[in-house]
Amino acid sequence: MNHRKEPFRYVFYQPLPCLLELKELNGTPVNSKPAEAELLNISKSGCKITSGLNLHADTNEVTVVLHLTLTETPIHCPAEIRWQRNDSSLRFEYGLRLNLPPAEKESILIGLRTLAAERRIVVE
Repeated sequence: MNHRKEPFRYVFYQPLPCLLELKELNGTPVNSKPAEAELLNISKSGCKITSGLNLHADTNEVTVVLHLTLTETPIHCPAEIRWQRNDSSLRFEYGLRLNLPPAEKESILIGLRTLAAERRIVVE
């Protein structure tokens, strides 16, 4: 079932490299180094990524920060992992709900419009 409420999701033709930083596991703060991930799609309140990390998000509450650069300005997106799927034996897909203030959401939308104009993403 689709729980998304936005009318648009932006899908990258080539996954966008990003970093995933674990912040909390079941409400307990965690210090971790950012790990490599790839952004597959994004909307103003959520995204789908893939990573080699198995965070066991299906049995844990996981809070992260997604570090990405859409155009030139780095963006740090606090998020909650909503679901996890194995995409292969070595990769995992995650659905994230972004917890962004309105100004950051607008910044992401501006970056996405730029990428759409450059034909690096497609709107679904």
